Amino acid sequence: MKSAGGPFGAPWLRAASGLNVVADARTLRDWEDTPVTIRADTMPVREFLDQMKYTADELDWCLAQEVVWIGYADHLPESLELRFYQIEPILGAVDGYDKGPEDLISLIMELTVDAQHTWDMQGRWIQEWNGLALINQTPGVHAEIESFLNRLLNDGAREDESAGAWRKQMDAVLAQRTTVSAEETPVVEIAAALSARHGVQVWVMEEAADETVSLVLADVSLRTALEWIARAIEVNVVVDPSTIRLSHDWPTSTLEFYDLSELYERVPGSDVEDVQVTLEDLVRNYIDPESWDATPDFQIHYWGDQMLVSQQAETHPEIAALVDAFTRAFGE
Repeated sequence: MKSAGGPFGAPWLRAASGLNVVADARTLRDWEDTPVTIRADTMPVREFLDQMKYTADELDWCLAQEVVWIGYADHLPESLELRFYQIEPILGAVDGYDKGPEDLISLIMELTVDAQHTWDMQGRWIQEWNGLALINQTPGVHAEIESFLNRLLNDGAREDESAGAWRKQMDAVLAQRTTVSAEETPVVEIAAALSARHGVQVWVMEEAADETVSLVLADVSLRTALEWIARAIEVNVVVDPSTIRLSHDWPTSTLEFYDLSELYERVPGSDVEDVQVTLEDLVRNYIDPESWDATPDFQIHYWGDQMLVSQQAETHPEIAALVDAFTRAFGE
């Protein structure tokens, strides 16, 4: 996939991606005069389409009837499937924690669908009946739900550890040492130089493309360099499977489970709710405090002995360290 740019529209996207592309009349009418630029030498087709979506941020895409369909997220012709999930074993595992079917339904709705695929879209729904969760959703969302329910049943353990392989690869790239020396240099030039040096596409979102940066950094990690550049132009560093974006978007959230059973046992004279309130206050006030209200995707919930935290991947080690230190503070 080569770099491409031009007015938004199915012909441009078809020429740039080599795919069969359909965009409905409303989408073309609203976006036909919008310039779209994808800054990349090579990238997977899926990543190309996602970057188009970042440029035209009200739009999304899906595969339907052998074509790529591009349009407003709530009008995509995505297929919906009704599936039935046995939830009694999950509810039974938290017996004694005052959790019922409505609590589990709420967790599913909060933690398995991103902001652009809400339950309010036409035809999507969820309800509990007689020990079953009845869910009408897209196949992609069903995959997330199934994975989430399995993790609930297995104290947070993932069935497929390879799912995070891309993140480990990107972490290795971000750990590479680098040097940046810039004096009122356009950020797109710095990004291009870092891309060539480290073999990963650093992409500057359109809203920051005209910014310049002045800084000198010697022998720092690529992650550190990007974070300082992002801070200078007031954007975030967003790591995707094969690219890095400097964008006003917040990084994609990842869900981690934290076992609080030992903490519950060690705290003298406190009930579970007291422990949860105190720990959550610590996490929200001392771990990246500005992020919690910046996006609805960053959340904290509780299920049995587990604290479920949805946050950016880079924040989770700090949360784990705080939970461990708080637990050890009460002795053995």
